[in-house]
This record gives sequence, structure tokens and C-alpha cells, in this order.
Amino acid sequence: MISHHNIALTLLLVACSAAPAPEPPVLVAEVVDLAVRPPSRAMQIAHSVTWMNQWIDAQPDALRFDAAIGTAAIAKAHPTAETQALFERVLGLVDQDGGHPMRRLFEPEDRVPPELSTPWLAPAEGRVNVNRVIIEAIYCDKVGFRQQTIDYICGPMRDDGSYQTAHGLWGLVLANERGCVERSPCWQVLGDELVALAKQTKVKEVPQVDLLAEQVLMLQLSGQPNAALSAQLRVHQREDGGWGVSTDEKPYYGFHATFLAAWVLALED
Repeated sequence: MISHHNIALTLLLVACSAAPAPEPPVLVAEVVDLAVRPPSRAMQIAHSVTWMNQWIDAQPDALRFDAAIGTAAIAKAHPTAETQALFERVLGLVDQDGGHPMRRLFEPEDRVPPELSTPWLAPAEGRVNVNRVIIEAIYCDKVGFRQQTIDYICGPMRDDGSYQTAHGLWGLVLANERGCVERSPCWQVLGDELVALAKQTKVKEVPQVDLLAEQVLMLQLSGQPNAALSAQLRVHQREDGGWGVSTDEKPYYGFHATFLAAWVLALED
């Protein structure tokens, strides 16, 4: 005789065996719209480093010393094995004897370069090489930073927000970091010039991207960051990792623009 208890147990087992097995979760690949979600700064820097190494492979003799300054700054602000290796590679190519006076931008140096033994004079007309201002600034704790140099930066050196203005502002920043000058209203004047020119420049090709990167960088280094200009710069990285539409008129422009842009990103990262 089958009990009511056995009948209930049988019905329960049948019901359980008839229930469909739960479906496994469906994994859907996420589609990322880069216009909505741009790549991270770290990704953009890594992509730039790859491109710069490829560029050096093709034309190592075309490098200049400022490439060592830029890649050193990238490695310091965004320290990875790749950024450090790039800096060491560049430095080995551009300054094999270790005698360049601007090495003091990235390593201690007590020797005062010979070019500072005879102070340069601001010309009555025209401008001097921007490196004269920068070298005086980075050795100002040894030789001082003259009022003549400050007057030159804040006066005749200015070029309405282009490279001369940018380097003049950088000179003031470097001298300030070494305790040689205080911040002054001139900093704001130079920064405003950089912003004004950047806002009215149509940026597409490498030379314009290069200048924009220099403007954005000097604004950051001087404590006057401009988020809008920085965002504008980020969108000009090419798929190959370089920056700007290349015209191939001056090949080094491409390398210069790329390390400047990566330097900006490293400071923001």
C-alpha cells in the first residue's frame, strides 16, 4: 500500500526533475566608444613611447638634446621600465660625452658651464637663443639670475604667446624652483599670452600640435593649468602613437611634438 507521504515525495521529485536547468549568464563584450571614453593617459603615454622608439630606429642621428630633457621628464613623472629605457636610449645618442650644460635639468651638476663665464647681453633688436635664458636659470644658484634677464623675458623676448614667450616663462619657473626669483605679475602676463594664441590657432598638423603642447606644458609648469587646452591636445594623438597630422617638412617636429604631449600627460597622470 502506498502512503500519502510516499505519493507527495514522488510528486516532488518529478516536479524537481522537470524544472529546466538555469541558463548560464550571457557574456556580452563591451563596446567602448573612444569619443565618449578616451584612452587613459597611461595608455596614451605608452603608445607615444612605442612610436618614439620606432622613430629613433629609423633616424637616430636626427635627435637633439631637448629630446633627452623631455624623455627624462616623462620618466620622472610617469616612471615605468619603458619610459626609463627610452630616456637612457635618447641620452646615449645625444650626449655621449656627458658635457651638455642642460644636463642639470635632470641630474646634479656643480660645474658651471663656460658659456656663463661671460654673461650674455640682451640685444637692442631681435632676440637671443632661448637656451641662454634657460641655462642661466638652471645655474642661477651658482651665478645668479640677473635683473637684465628678467626684464628681457618680460619684454623683448615675448612673441605674443609662441615659442619665445613659452621659453621665457619656463626660465622664470626654473629660476623660481632654485630660489632665485619670486613669482611676479609677469608670470600671468606670459601665461595669458600663451592661452590667447592657443585659442585662436587652428590645430591639426604637427607644427601646430607642437606649439600647443609647448603652451600647455609651460602653463602647467608655471602653475597656470588650462583644462580646455589640455583636453584639446589629447585628441590629436594619431593611431600610430605620434601626434598631429605629419607634413614631413621637418621630421624632428613630430618627435618634439610627441615627447611634449607625453610630458603633459605624465604631469597630469
